[in-house]
Amino acid sequence: MSALTFAIFAPIVGMIAILFVKKEEAEKAKTIGFLTSLVMFAACTYVAWQCFHIPEGQQYVLESKALWIDLGGSFQVHYHIGVDGLSGMLIFLTGLLSVCAALASFTIKQSVRGYWAMFLLLHCGVIGTFASLDMFLFYVFWEIMLLPMYFLIGVWGGPRRIYAAIKFFLYTLFGSIFLLAGILIVYFAVTAEGSGFTGNPFSIPDLTDYALAMKGSGGILHNFASSLSWIPTAVFWGMFVAFAVKVPVFPFHTWLPDAHVEAPTPISVILAGILLKLGGYGMLRINFPLFPEVLADSAFIIGTLGCISIVYGALVAMAQTDFKKMVAYSSVSHMGFCLLGFASMTSEGMNGAILQLFNHGTISGMLFLVVGVVYERAHHRDLNRFGGLMWRMPVYATISSIAIFASIGLPGLSGFWGEFLSFAGSFKGLYSGAKIITVIATLGLVFTAAYYLRAIQKVFLGKTNPACEQFPDLDKREFWMIMPLLVPTILFGIYPKYLIEIYQPFVESFMTLVAKVGA
Repeated sequence: MSALTFAIFAPIVGMIAILFVKKEEAEKAKTIGFLTSLVMFAACTYVAWQCFHIPEGQQYVLESKALWIDLGGSFQVHYHIGVDGLSGMLIFLTGLLSVCAALASFTIKQSVRGYWAMFLLLHCGVIGTFASLDMFLFYVFWEIMLLPMYFLIGVWGGPRRIYAAIKFFLYTLFGSIFLLAGILIVYFAVTAEGSGFTGNPFSIPDLTDYALAMKGSGGILHNFASSLSWIPTAVFWGMFVAFAVKVPVFPFHTWLPDAHVEAPTPISVILAGILLKLGGYGMLRINFPLFPEVLADSAFIIGTLGCISIVYGALVAMAQTDFKKMVAYSSVSHMGFCLLGFASMTSEGMNGAILQLFNHGTISGMLFLVVGVVYERAHHRDLNRFGGLMWRMPVYATISSIAIFASIGLPGLSGFWGEFLSFAGSFKGLYSGAKIITVIATLGLVFTAAYYLRAIQKVFLGKTNPACEQFPDLDKREFWMIMPLLVPTILFGIYPKYLIEIYQPFVESFMTLVAKVGA
């Protein structure tokens, strides 16, 4: 068994072990769940480390391939997995956030066995999606994530948990329909007579190579494009919508604030830190490489959507008085930087977008954890009902302030690099109107500073609210659930070199794709 397969299915082993625990032995279920998350983190770290040692001329490491479904003819689905720097980096992020969320989950009291079982099943789906090199397998793992997240919100969430869970499920399922339709159209196109395709019709590497080879000849769907020229564009945008719902991109974002507000704190951490990244990853792994020419033609629209997400998300966040909802809308704004970088089709923009994927994961994870800490003490999240916590909870206030300034994009903290490089690349964007869109998007920085500085003023400074007088500072569990995210926020803010090195080969490959489109 490869280390990557172990990382994918270790959560399933832990889940099965938990299901054999007696109902009254809640502490044992917590212990098994936490130990499983530690094992998973170790496996994810090893997987990411291997991405620093990809042999020259080889795109993936830890690659495994075995026939899974054979219906005869060309319909063959393989258990085909492997990682490059991009997926390896995000798998490491998954393992890191898993440990932090597991520590935060020790406060769960209701149906403990069921919670930890769903928690681990969710991670199997996430890591499997990042590792899949077969489109059908990718789709299977993509859908596996729906079920546990639905129950984690719907059973262990807040007062409006049922509404939030159903809304999340329907939005994501809506996008998945377009993804499945796109996969099937690609399959029928490449297996049609005269297509010239000789690889596996579900293999992502084979399809990517074929798409590049068919540049100027109608692309991967040239059989259809010859008579129906709108088909490639329709499939591209269908897949884009599927991934945009997950990011989430305006106007597909409305499920996110409800899901965040109602979800328990550790699930908000996983949702913001990992699940949102799956949308951007899907675009980079499938959507853009299979349709590079449509990407070039659609860059203005994608850049505009990114700009709207940045400014709109920041404005709505500024209007919130609920601490958690403010952070939720900030995620809509900050993920817009990824689209801005993608649309630029420049090296700087791509580097900024990918850095944003990782760094937003650690920063947003910290922010939701610090919101959860104060909620457990106050039992509310109203910004107007706090005040003076800097003097009552100095360690908590210091860590929270670092997380907030990182989200603002303060130089020296990790949030700065993704935003700066996304803007730098977007300003040099290869599409008409890139400069105007970039200038408008910079307004998001001003609005972000406004709502976060207001939050610092209301929560940590000023006169202490009498109701907050007896709030204790962070205990050991709370301290250690946040510290693993604080370290990369500072480390990659000062020295992002190692983070860039791991995914740089992917960026170089993408830039080759853009160069071929423009040839």
